[in-house]
Amino acid sequence: MKAAVLKEKGVIEIEEREMPKTGDDDVLVKIEYVGVCGSDLHFYGEGGIGVAKIYEPRVLGHEPVGKVESIGKNVTDLKEGDSVILEPGIGCGHCSFCRTGRYNICPTAVRHFLGNPWTDGVFQEYIAYPYQYVYKIPDDFPKLRGVMIEPYVVVLHAVERSGARYGHSAVILGAGCIGIMTMLALRAHGVGQIFLVDIVGNRLKKAQEFGTVHTINAKMEDPVQKVLEMTAGAGTDLVFETAGSIITQAQTVQYVKKTGMITFVGFSSGQPVAFDISTLMRKEANVTTVFRYANQHRKALDQMIINPIELEKLVSHIYDLKDIKKALDENIRDKDKVIKAVIRI
Repeated sequence: MKAAVLKEKGVIEIEEREMPKTGDDDVLVKIEYVGVCGSDLHFYGEGGIGVAKIYEPRVLGHEPVGKVESIGKNVTDLKEGDSVILEPGIGCGHCSFCRTGRYNICPTAVRHFLGNPWTDGVFQEYIAYPYQYVYKIPDDFPKLRGVMIEPYVVVLHAVERSGARYGHSAVILGAGCIGIMTMLALRAHGVGQIFLVDIVGNRLKKAQEFGTVHTINAKMEDPVQKVLEMTAGAGTDLVFETAGSIITQAQTVQYVKKTGMITFVGFSSGQPVAFDISTLMRKEANVTTVFRYANQHRKALDQMIINPIELEKLVSHIYDLKDIKKALDENIRDKDKVIKAVIRI
């Protein structure tokens, strides 16, 4: 089978590899499409994210949709030909985090996650995967919407941890794929007044295709002043930082309303952030963070079936596997133009 292998920073090549061996509890999946995540770009362009460094050849990619090719003898709820998505993180199942449903922070899951420095991902034609982490999607479910489920569950996890509810207001810093999906998830939770801030006009324009939202181009006006002006000086109940920028991370305190909640979603480079703790305390505001997600895939699929959101509209670029180097290079070079790129396997 063909696989795109990251050899070192900036060097990725298509190789022939042996077909994966399947065990009794595994599902052999033929990968059809894979979304390109920001983490893939960091690993490819910089060789890592913070302390997570690529030290050996590795297959990236963790946002797949595909079809079941075959199943192990213990698999009963899937069959050959089923369309499926995969949950990329696998916990140990017995640590205190796994036993309390927080398997996303299980020490095993941190490393056993598709397409990171320790585990090969899905920029390849096939993968054998434990059936417990394989989810069937309806046959008529759009494949590109299936690709978008994995990043959407990040957003669902963030929105749940924020305590978002009907009548809240929110500001989202960063109008990339995750930022726009945060807006969509907040709407589904009944959040009314939503501000979306970015410095890239193309992203803000794309967000407006999904309905009414207050977009603010931070290159054109002071976003903090604008939000305060439109909230009578109060700020918003919720603040989501999705850009992973130390600048916007520091600004979150200025946006948040008294007793409100700041949720950090975007990963930064690991640089220290100048965070105004005194103002945060005077507001008695709250801070939470997210690391990936847990127990969200089934919720996301149920939502998409009952109340569909056309997440596939966020896909702006599609590349073939043979052109993956071009795809990653263009995503890094032309990031202002790319909302979401997908690799067709």
